Amino acid sequence: MPAGAPAGAHTLKVTRADGSVVSYPVTVAAGGKQLASTGADVTAPLVGGLALVLVGAGAMVVARRRSGAAAQV
Repeated sequence: MPAGAPAGAHTLKVTRADGSVVSYPVTVAAGGKQLASTGADVTAPLVGGLALVLVGAGAMVVARRRSGAAAQV
């Protein structure tokens, strides 16, 4: 449907390769001013995952320091 089509009942006509015409009833609804929400809000899982990566990196640093100190003794 064209972007400027008015709301209401319309008929969509399609011409097939053999020349026959097929009609489909279509109802155009008035659109809102905002885009529809699609997808999911991934902020919380992203922050949680980043926090886990940082905790893991910190644990690795602590473990390496402890193993390095034990090797020098």
